[in-house]
Amino acid sequence: MIDGGFHNATIDIEQINKWWTESPEAGIGLATGKISGYTVLDVDPRNGGDESLERLIEDYGSLPDTVTCLTAGGGSHYYFKYDERLTRSKTPGYEGLDLQGNGKYVVLPPSIHPNGKQYEWELSSRPDETPIAELPAWLLSVTGEATEAQKRPVSHWREILQGAGEGGRNEATASLVGHLLRRGIDTEVAYELTVLWNEGRNDPPLDIRELDKTFNSILRSEVERLKQRGR
Repeated sequence: MIDGGFHNATIDIEQINKWWTESPEAGIGLATGKISGYTVLDVDPRNGGDESLERLIEDYGSLPDTVTCLTAGGGSHYYFKYDERLTRSKTPGYEGLDLQGNGKYVVLPPSIHPNGKQYEWELSSRPDETPIAELPAWLLSVTGEATEAQKRPVSHWREILQGAGEGGRNEATASLVGHLLRRGIDTEVAYELTVLWNEGRNDPPLDIRELDKTFNSILRSEVERLKQRGR
């Protein structure tokens, strides 16, 4: 309907009213990324998204409470604050999950899909009642993000080395493991370093079964990322 599609997204009320006057049946699209300030986790059940989301939660813990949309295709959109370090949308090892950032878009309620079904806000996670959560570091790490230009400041890694308490250990573990593996550290060495860090710094230490799940999940994502790069 609009030349350039979501690339010509605007918040100009006059222009929006003009578009809707011309096409009153039009849906609403949100350009994700820096332009809007949002990153969206897209769960597509047609490609295994529901099962992947369950595994993701088993590996890292529950997603933080945030605004959630139920899509017309039976999936979900979880909204998070924009993180400039995100440049990839794919989540290797977790089929049917995509992180929509710069250059992407999502459809907003109450748009009607061509299949006749409507996009709706999840009742307990509506935008007028629920704050937008920060994008979890472990979710970012699942995409394999860690280029030199985007690396975290030294202060972040100093905080990680100090360890974490309950509620922050899984995320800290995911960050540390991803950092080690993406720098070519041998898998067994990376695991031993992670175990020593957990036992010596975290208070209380993360249960070894939880640590293993997080480590193996990050390892799986890293293997998939390297496969996609042909390495």
